[in-house]
Amino acid sequence: MAVGYAPRLPLEKNFEDGCYGLLKNIRSLTQQNLKMLILTAPGERMMDPNYGVGLRRYLFEQDTPELPEKLKGAILRQVSQYMSHLRIEGIGILTSATQRNIPGNSMQLRIEYAIPAIKEIAFLELDMTPRNMP
Repeated sequence: MAVGYAPRLPLEKNFEDGCYGLLKNIRSLTQQNLKMLILTAPGERMMDPNYGVGLRRYLFEQDTPELPEKLKGAILRQVSQYMSHLRIEGIGILTSATQRNIPGNSMQLRIEYAIPAIKEIAFLELDMTPRNMP
């Protein structure tokens, strides 16, 4: 029987790991959990209506220079509450208001974070447009 921390999302058949692919190290588990925290809309998770940043809703807000700071605050609050084992090193957000080559209602997000328990630094990068939203 295969050993892993959690199923890899989205679920894909992988008979080497059992029925579905598994996350087999802390770094990949942490990255998946952070991505889910960023993409989950508040109210979407059963039994915890406060969980999630809800990145999609920020795509359709008025694109002002203040939007990245508002999103950074939401990310920091959520990580502090739900993933306190992480240390956010930096958050970079590019929108059409901050970068001319990015189309409207699109966003590029890069989060640099440290996992002190395993002494690693990692990155999460999301390129969000209405067409490629997960």
